[in-house]
Amino acid sequence: MIKIIVDCYGGDHSPDAHIDGSLEALKKFDDLHITLTGNEDELREKLKGKEYDPDRLAIEDAKEVISCDEKPTDAIRTKKESSMMKAVKLLLSEEGYAGMVSTGSTGALV
Repeated sequence: MIKIIVDCYGGDHSPDAHIDGSLEALKKFDDLHITLTGNEDELREKLKGKEYDPDRLAIEDAKEVISCDEKPTDAIRTKKESSMMKAVKLLLSEEGYAGMVSTGSTGALV
């Protein structure tokens, strides 16, 4: 099983585009597991009525978002509960993840 993390906030049309893309990837690849990071309540609400295998999709709750107009160093210091920082922490702390995807602030991610 290939496991990846998707930061659901950042870029255009988030989190809808991230959710739809993740569900499409799950349809195409039987050996894929995706963990979405973001506001769990909002993500679960947006997943309602959509078809997917709940054993292959997880959510890591993150209540904060780093916007692209924030100073990256300040954002990573002050928004430790952001979807991006949660994704990075999960990637570094949990074994088995092959990588992560984020369309958020490049400066903060680097």
